[in-house]
Amino acid sequence: MNIAYKPIIYLLCSQDSPTVESAALFQVMSIRPNDNSSNKSVKPYQLLDQLPLEEMRQKRSQIVAILYDFEAWEGDGKIETAVKYDFFRSICRKFFITEFKGIPFFGIGDTAGRWGLTYADLQCSGVSKLSAKFSEAMRDLNVGYFDNPFPHQIEAEMFKEIQPTPPIYTEDRLRRAIASTLGWVNGTVTLKAMSNGLSGARVFIASAQDKAPILIKVAPWLTAQQEYNGFQFVISPKLKNYIANIIPVGNNLGPILIHDDHKGDDDTIHLNDQLGVLAYSIVGYTSQKPNIKSLKELLQQAQHPENLQTRLKLTFKRLIAQLHSEESGLKPQQQTLWGWLGEALPIPYSAKIVTDTTKPIVLHNYQNAPYRLKLASAARLAELAWHKMWLELQQNHKQPVTLDSFVLTELDTATHTLRLRHPNLGFRIECRSTEAIKADFWVRLGMPVTVTVQFDRSATGAQGYRKLKDNTLYPQLFNSYTDTTPALPPLSLTYPAYSGTIHGDLNLDNIIFTLSEEAAETSGDSGWLIDFEKSRSDGLIAFDYAKLEIELWHHTLLDALHPLMLELDSEPRQSLITELLSDIDKSADDILPRIEQRLKAWVGDWITQSQHYPRFTELLKIHATIRQAALKSLKSSTLPTELSLALSLYAFTAIKFRPAKESGKHREGLKQIAEHYAQQWQLGQNTSLPEVVDTNWQDKIATLCENASEERQWLELDRTLVALTQKPLDYAIATLQGSVTPLHWGEQQAWDIASTGSVANITPIIGYLWLQVKRLQQSEKSIVIPKISSSGNSCGTVDILAAGGYSFTSDEEEIRERIEADGGLFCRQDEERVLVDKVTMARRKALNLMKDPKLTFASILAKKVLMGCSHAVIDIKLGRDTKLIPTHSASVQQIETLCGLSREPPNPLPQITPEQYRAAIDLLQPLLTANHLYAITANETDNHLLKLEPPENSPAPTTHLPRQLNLLFTNADTPQCRAIGRKLILIHLERLLESDTPFSDLPDKWKQLFYQQLPQALEITHPDQAQLKQAWSTLKTQLPELEQDSVIAALKRHLVDNRPSEKLLNDDNLCACTINAEHDGTITSIDANALDQLFERLSDTGIQHDPDVGIWLHKLPTEAFCKGDALLTLFYRPDNPFNPQQLPAYLQRWQQQVILVHKRDNSCA
Repeated sequence: MNIAYKPIIYLLCSQDSPTVESAALFQVMSIRPNDNSSNKSVKPYQLLDQLPLEEMRQKRSQIVAILYDFEAWEGDGKIETAVKYDFFRSICRKFFITEFKGIPFFGIGDTAGRWGLTYADLQCSGVSKLSAKFSEAMRDLNVGYFDNPFPHQIEAEMFKEIQPTPPIYTEDRLRRAIASTLGWVNGTVTLKAMSNGLSGARVFIASAQDKAPILIKVAPWLTAQQEYNGFQFVISPKLKNYIANIIPVGNNLGPILIHDDHKGDDDTIHLNDQLGVLAYSIVGYTSQKPNIKSLKELLQQAQHPENLQTRLKLTFKRLIAQLHSEESGLKPQQQTLWGWLGEALPIPYSAKIVTDTTKPIVLHNYQNAPYRLKLASAARLAELAWHKMWLELQQNHKQPVTLDSFVLTELDTATHTLRLRHPNLGFRIECRSTEAIKADFWVRLGMPVTVTVQFDRSATGAQGYRKLKDNTLYPQLFNSYTDTTPALPPLSLTYPAYSGTIHGDLNLDNIIFTLSEEAAETSGDSGWLIDFEKSRSDGLIAFDYAKLEIELWHHTLLDALHPLMLELDSEPRQSLITELLSDIDKSADDILPRIEQRLKAWVGDWITQSQHYPRFTELLKIHATIRQAALKSLKSSTLPTELSLALSLYAFTAIKFRPAKESGKHREGLKQIAEHYAQQWQLGQNTSLPEVVDTNWQDKIATLCENASEERQWLELDRTLVALTQKPLDYAIATLQGSVTPLHWGEQQAWDIASTGSVANITPIIGYLWLQVKRLQQSEKSIVIPKISSSGNSCGTVDILAAGGYSFTSDEEEIRERIEADGGLFCRQDEERVLVDKVTMARRKALNLMKDPKLTFASILAKKVLMGCSHAVIDIKLGRDTKLIPTHSASVQQIETLCGLSREPPNPLPQITPEQYRAAIDLLQPLLTANHLYAITANETDNHLLKLEPPENSPAPTTHLPRQLNLLFTNADTPQCRAIGRKLILIHLERLLESDTPFSDLPDKWKQLFYQQLPQALEITHPDQAQLKQAWSTLKTQLPELEQDSVIAALKRHLVDNRPSEKLLNDDNLCACTINAEHDGTITSIDANALDQLFERLSDTGIQHDPDVGIWLHKLPTEAFCKGDALLTLFYRPDNPFNPQQLPAYLQRWQQQVILVHKRDNSCA
């Protein structure tokens, strides 16, 4: 069967060890110690600093073993310590078996002994030996009893309620599982079933006369392993009290393995029908029958314990709020709808696994190597690939599709089923096989899997929801993405929300309470949390609360409400649930008086005397307690969108969980809840825009933007933006102009140069200076330069100039005065002149619409229209972070080429490839020429320049579009200058433009960009360097901080002196760290996207868009260096996410992956 897992072995080898190639079964990641030519000992913490621990933690689910060459890393004299180490007392071994508990750790080399391997074992021919070695470790470290040593420990009757299905839960296995956790006890064991989870797990409490009760969870091996990892690495670091703690059993390296000593043909253990067991400590007393009930059991009692609400509040305060909190404070994160909730939602697609892999369609994980796209780009390109796949399947539905590196979320060997998650979009696919699925023990949930399938025309997961086709959520969750027409909302749309550590399955069964001897009363303590297999550190916090609310409705509130509804007339009965939800959404603080008043108005005062009313009000109090906790955690006084999102989607999902014969009232109730909350976030397909853009529509958009200061006012604007992606470009431009009157410059040419943005981007500022040269070369009064730019995420044109003290204005009179005096000025995107563009750009960033080609051009050109530009040049950045990634109407290969994904490593030069240029033209020509907006007048392939003008029948005269538009295409996969950071770029500009020959500090291809291609795009035939320096001198007078700012002065001194790591300014708390070359060589490429990610992390210091920090590249691609030369300097705050002690080692590892070099032996001698 063609199922390929992607396990990783980390090999900590020696400097001179043989290269180990990745075998067919395993991917080997070799880590070598730093070259210590001075033979000095290192401190223990410096040893760990050499390890890629952040990367390893991210890939924990893929790691099947860590192999360690002790002699190479900790042998004689290598560690600065008085204690002599051997393999079993080594620093790294102790660290890994603690931090990566559950992952086998082996020695490699001659000293490793029984638990070791040789380098020869790791070659391709040694795969079977490696698998056998892992199986041996598995049996020795995790195995439970093969035969039950305590046959009379439990009475047979006790297994009836916990044994039933599936068949892997035999009585013998359950007895062995309990014996493996409890061991020998005096007398018999009492069992109390707690829950039978959807994952097939069995949870029960076991107690004996001489032992405190324990909670035992028996589950399929992968589920048990997921539970162990969830507790050990997600929950336990956040919570120390009021959770069920794992009881260490055996070596405490994971769950106990319960199997029947069956081996495969290759002497390895397989996961088919294997069980894992974990035991947890809970509150209880020796020699006392446990009195423990779940929140669900207590709520379903005829009468609740009196202080249950108080105890639930304590549970939220002591546990759940602590679980969700972060030391640095919660920050909104962006994720797709399915990325947030894909594992809780129904499975929308199904397929059968096939062996025919002839010419399959291949769907990739675009966030993995070699693509390495950020989520925003990866999601959009993945959506394009998904739609194109369905178009092809409509022609041939038997076409095989290879799912490359999709994430394993479930493996059911009994039903021969895999469930995989799309790595970029988040939805799941159920893949079934006609054969038994073989899974070696090292397979883990979360591991990437590659498999070839044939998709079903109708998903099997939709069957339980077909009666809900009239619900607005049904088409979004099931069939809208298989259509040939563009789907709204897009799969790649993102929803900003608070992300953090979540329980992930916070239902009413997973909060338990210990009761006092008087069963009707509870003690004053909080509850306890159990069941951690769904926990994650990057989940949607709102989901924990939403699941509790819907579970409360599903299992109790709808039952309690139903008899009250029968007392109402037909009309109020139909709207009761919606009215209740509206009241709760307004405020959960005083819900009972408002509900009571509403019911009395409908029915009469007697309703409160109904025998059903007290139970309903008690449950309503519980609901209010959950909602109050949610709002506090989500830092909101009103219902936040992310909670509406989670409530509606989980309510819809929960409909199928009730048996059909009981589902009537629950189906209708949950359907109403889902509809109610969907209206508060769903962008939908029915947003209607006017046929033409007129002043009424522009006024309406402007009014929407003026009022878009709060979350609840964004919805209509978001719906408009999504709908705009389906309108022609001229419609989108006119919409984003709003109601502001454009500037007009008479007979003067008004020029501007824009950029789609990238890391280390200086073309807008250099372009502005060249336009000043153009103005000097022609009649000065014939050209004006009303330049306008947007603020970047951290280092845009406006940000750079603001760091230099530039004074911006949006007042029309002042704009004209400054242009009269200086010929040009910079304006920034503000509320007065470009309100609609500024507000909609913020929403586009939130929704992942910044890379939509149509909205990108509409935003740029709308600003040019409002500034009165008659001529515009746009520097369009291509590469992995390009803004030109459509989700429809393009081929996948075309956009992969445009993004530079066909090259590995990335293109090292600032010029694009011919293939990229052709792909860009093919994409943009239909966009820009639609409705006769523009026509191509020149296609300068050599210069990567495209020139356009409106044809005679263009709408440009009525929309004031630029009458000339030049597009210059450049490569943003490589840094386009040496500096990243606001103040560092100012210093770089000063150096470039004040040298005897401008740009002489740059390699030839960078000189070509700024001294030839950019002037040609601006139609400057004679680029005069002296005039360029003159233009810079004028601009510099408007940047007073360049001479006055103390940080800029310190940065300049450091870059001249190239001093070692130290504080630059004591009072400014700024440090520097320089990485020097370890040998002679030449830079072959630098990954600009990795630089951008490093800079984003560097800026995460609590100072919004910190202007002082940054990165200086002493060498760019094609430049040579000698041993000891500075390659890169990082300017950072000591309180940034990096540990200052670990930073040099981290940067050394980082630059080895990001800055590729060609080594030259003694070339500098």
